[in-house]
Amino acid sequence: MPLSSDPCQAAHIGERPFTGDPASPLDVAAWRHDERQRLRAERKALTPAMAVSVTDRIAACLTELLAPLDASRLIIGASWPIGGEPDLIPFLTTLRQRGAILSLSACVKPPAAMRFRRWTPNAPLERGLWNLPVPPASAGEVTPNLLIAPLLGWDDACNRLGFGTGYFDRTLDHMAPHPFAIGVGLHSARLSTIHPLPHDRRLDLIVTECGVEAGSPPLPSRRGMV
Repeated sequence: MPLSSDPCQAAHIGERPFTGDPASPLDVAAWRHDERQRLRAERKALTPAMAVSVTDRIAACLTELLAPLDASRLIIGASWPIGGEPDLIPFLTTLRQRGAILSLSACVKPPAAMRFRRWTPNAPLERGLWNLPVPPASAGEVTPNLLIAPLLGWDDACNRLGFGTGYFDRTLDHMAPHPFAIGVGLHSARLSTIHPLPHDRRLDLIVTECGVEAGSPPLPSRRGMV
């Protein structure tokens, strides 16, 4: 079960064994489909208290990681939380108070890469693709140097399993310079591997309610975040 009395003590890997060809996109896609269903069900099963605890612990870890950085040099790209994802809007608000520029993702022309529109807490949002809340186009676009990416699953190589649309992979390919990308999700969502394919793009860091689980923390001198 996800989030037992101490989730960080459990080596929880409940994935379905992969019996296909790891080089076959069709075999990998079929396995990923089943894993997404399982991981979404596990996340949906969290009680409200559990979800708040997960979010608070992730936010505390991110706060500690970013504390050495000059927030006024940060251009942060995030996404409005959907489908039980950790609600990091209050955490982003604290970064805004330290001088960071905030932006939220918007899918404009599928399947093109996402755009990041400037956003401030309490600013009005509109309904975008799939009826998701996004800043209006009039807010203007920015290029983040720090990307916070929600995920359904992850592995120790910093590979991310998302909803399967490929938007984050295409976005990371499109962005120049490349942002420092942090994936956030549940400890129980760890997979032995996502069976990466050539189009998959690794993140720099994985953070869960148990802390930094994979990758290397950002250094103050990296990618302009001094």
